[in-house]
Amino acid sequence: MNLTASATASPKATGHRRWAVLVALCLGLFPVGLDNTALHIAVPVLSGDLGADSTQVLWILDCYSLVMAAVLVPAGSLADRFGHKRCLLAGLAVFALGSAIASASGSVGVLIAARAAMGVGGAFVLPASLALLRQVFHVRKERVFAVGAWTAVGSVGSALGPTVGGTLVQHSWWGAVFLVNVPTLAVACTAVAWLVPRHRGTAPAPVDVAGAVLVALSLFALVYTIKEAARSGPSVTDCAAGMLAAGGLYAFVRRQLRHPHPLLDVALFRDRAFTVAVMCVLLAVIGVSGLEVLFAQYFQYVLELGPQEAGLRMMPLALATMAGSLAGGFVVGRLGVPAALRAGLAVATLACAPLLMAGEADRPVLFLLCFLGLGLGFQVAVNVASETALSAVPAERAGGAASIDATAFEVGTALGVAIPGVIAGAVYAAVIDSTTGVAAGLRDRARPSMAAAREAARQLPAADGAILRQAAHHAFVAGLRAVTVLSLGLLVLCLVLSCLRRPSRS
Repeated sequence: MNLTASATASPKATGHRRWAVLVALCLGLFPVGLDNTALHIAVPVLSGDLGADSTQVLWILDCYSLVMAAVLVPAGSLADRFGHKRCLLAGLAVFALGSAIASASGSVGVLIAARAAMGVGGAFVLPASLALLRQVFHVRKERVFAVGAWTAVGSVGSALGPTVGGTLVQHSWWGAVFLVNVPTLAVACTAVAWLVPRHRGTAPAPVDVAGAVLVALSLFALVYTIKEAARSGPSVTDCAAGMLAAGGLYAFVRRQLRHPHPLLDVALFRDRAFTVAVMCVLLAVIGVSGLEVLFAQYFQYVLELGPQEAGLRMMPLALATMAGSLAGGFVVGRLGVPAALRAGLAVATLACAPLLMAGEADRPVLFLLCFLGLGLGFQVAVNVASETALSAVPAERAGGAASIDATAFEVGTALGVAIPGVIAGAVYAAVIDSTTGVAAGLRDRARPSMAAAREAARQLPAADGAILRQAAHHAFVAGLRAVTVLSLGLLVLCLVLSCLRRPSRS
């Protein structure tokens, strides 16, 4: 495999400059991660000021990630074609402009449009900056570390989002949540323009505009379907959107196979190393995201911990994930790429299995050790897989590969909320229905969710309420164990796939 590139396709950053480039790229990524979660705490104040109803609030929150997921694939292809540095600067500028408009929004419509613009900007930032890492860091061990550091910055941004958002809302106004991005992005733009070597892109070719629109609409419909089905259960509208997404993606692939200048080179998937890497990212993210969501609820619903203590219980998973982001380069240096991928997946699998012991009694040491192992192994594996996907393609196609990897992560995160949520909900309802010793009317009230069961229990006499809570706890744990089995199976499948991986061709 050729890890170098031509003068037009591979910018060079020698000496310490490549590390300065990494800092510049991470600085541009941080606001993109921050805005995934920064608005959550600001919703009550924001909706009151703008008069947003519940549906509008959901669009304010979701349009950012929906648009970003939809635009990632065409953004990566355009970055390959017109230059990664140029598209990165354009993405940062659009993100900054959207943030400024959002901070001054006086209506719900303007805010939603501004959030959508931020999603477009973020969609250009992700693949362009990741592709530049592929081209600037030629030593594979350094590149794995750089990708890990880049990933860690995005994770830290998402993790700090609620804290930063809450602090700004409390001491300023909700618009500050967006305005804080502008100076950060201004510094990032200056650093990127000054430090990042020029990348001219491939030879000019007609842009497949119809293909870009088709894949963007299809991915938007796909992620929308997943989010809505997870939020309120499948509906006729969700099924229609899902069918539209499937048909659109099929038509897009057919179009790319026949088009003389395809937006996305579908032939990338003929490389086994690339395909296995992307599949490992998708499946591992689905498995771990589902566990993260349900265990956060388990600590509050079953163990009856407060929100702050539940957050502290989940902290080892977040910290281990950040550590895994930085440890990937070391592991690759010691074991090599194939063994590092398998080692990460093996550690995550072994850490996931004991979580089947989660029950109605607290096991703090078990959870601590399992979360540490799961986060560390998962992130090492995902980082190595992402770097493998980038290295499996020529440098001039790194943007397209990066966009596919980022799309796999985004779709995996959405599926990681939807699929485990549906499974846990179905198991919970089935166990509630089969519970003896609880009146049929109470079972009906408890069936929709754990929150409904807790509310019903509060309205009952103490003895009856305790019985209903106990039944709901038992049902929730059954659903949690079913999801843990699913996550364990997905990690094992990733491990099997990694053993099928062969070295990619140049």
